[in-house]
Amino acid sequence: MKKNVLIIDESPLLREYLKAKFLENRGEVAADTAGDSKEAAAKMRLESPDLILLDYPMGDSYMQVLMGKKLNPNTVKVPVILMAQKIDQEKIIELLPYGVKKVFTKPLKVDALFKTVSELLGVNYVIDTSAGIMDVHVNGDILFIELARGLNHDKLDMLYYRITELLALYEMSIPRIIIMLSDLNLNLKGGAAGSADVGKLEKLLRLLLKASKAKRRILQILTTDESIRQFVTERREYAEYRMVSTLQEAMALLCAGEKPAEEAKAKAPETKAGAPEAKAPAEEGEASPETEDAGAEDVDADAEVLEDIEDHVESKGTILNADDPKSEEVMLLRFDRDFRKHLTTEALREHIRNLRIGTVDDDGIIQELIRNIFETMGASVKTYSNGAEFLKDPEKTRFDLVFLDLIMPDIDGFAVLQQLHASNYEPPVIILSALNKQEMVIKAFQMGVKSYLFKPLNPEDVFKKTLEILKPNF
Repeated sequence: MKKNVLIIDESPLLREYLKAKFLENRGEVAADTAGDSKEAAAKMRLESPDLILLDYPMGDSYMQVLMGKKLNPNTVKVPVILMAQKIDQEKIIELLPYGVKKVFTKPLKVDALFKTVSELLGVNYVIDTSAGIMDVHVNGDILFIELARGLNHDKLDMLYYRITELLALYEMSIPRIIIMLSDLNLNLKGGAAGSADVGKLEKLLRLLLKASKAKRRILQILTTDESIRQFVTERREYAEYRMVSTLQEAMALLCAGEKPAEEAKAKAPETKAGAPEAKAPAEEGEASPETEDAGAEDVDADAEVLEDIEDHVESKGTILNADDPKSEEVMLLRFDRDFRKHLTTEALREHIRNLRIGTVDDDGIIQELIRNIFETMGASVKTYSNGAEFLKDPEKTRFDLVFLDLIMPDIDGFAVLQQLHASNYEPPVIILSALNKQEMVIKAFQMGVKSYLFKPLNPEDVFKKTLEILKPNF
């Protein structure tokens, strides 16, 4: 008899990813999803799940789900796996009477998650346990992808969803992507092992083309592995990839204004000088003034596409295993529509309230800007005028996030990072810099810093970077 799993999470992409993984075992498991407590309550009444995966805290909706489950005699004994960005031990103990059996922190470790799922459901899931390190982040207008120590099939699936999530968060219509490959140790010369590694590399290359499906894009692969360079350059289907040997080379090409082949053929439209004025995120349903007309056209177009192909989409399909482009298109449109709901002022307030923010910058204007941005959303902010003040403060270990200027008198940002590393305290840090982009990227990577913002700061960029760092699903 099939086991039923109900996935309840705010993130439409995480729901899609987990559903796809469960459906790999179609003979034994059926999976359904819910994005809020009302939808979850309805599906618990109708489907009597054998296992519930629940987002925490999801506002306060998680408690409504757990209480409803406990009051229903058909679901009271159903085990629950919590998926949380952050949760303390006392809260876990408090939730044990509601059937919570395990808590996994986001980003999820898929091998550990499905090991627990297998134990709870008595169903066997084959998970790739081979080595592989993955890190994905956006800085400036560049998407950086780091892969090291091998390629893992399941992590490559997660990579697709992470890229999709970040491209939507930063609204990157023309993706500029640097893929950094190091110590992959792939055998691309044949034999059983070689065939497996070729399959993984081809999966990666196809996946990146699929995820960055814009007509105009820049894809650079940074590697010194000659076998990988030869493999990519010899295949016409990967002609869009440009091979580079150093980060300096990659950044020089991007900063020099390299254009994709399609874009170079057409004359770029003229634009007015000057950057647009930064604006706070619009409330749900409210269009910003400069995009109101265009936004209306986009919504109408999306609605037409959804209406046109709604009947052709299999309800059990997922983005990654969509059988045809139309199915994938409608699911991405749904994701984009749902994702925008989480960028409204109220949704941002839910994500940011109660955060503890530290700001280390000798510029009083920057201090006040960050204070205003976060305190209006319910977070607490403590400011420091230099690195020495921050390092001497015993409360520095209590911050959820630290904004750190690089260029300061006495102890600068680089020295602060070195001392934090030496003391084994490494909080999430977002670097603030007025350095030029190429110089900043190279110095930041040398220090192990992968998240930074360029001055002058835009409040919307600050929000997005905070969500990227503190609310990752993959």
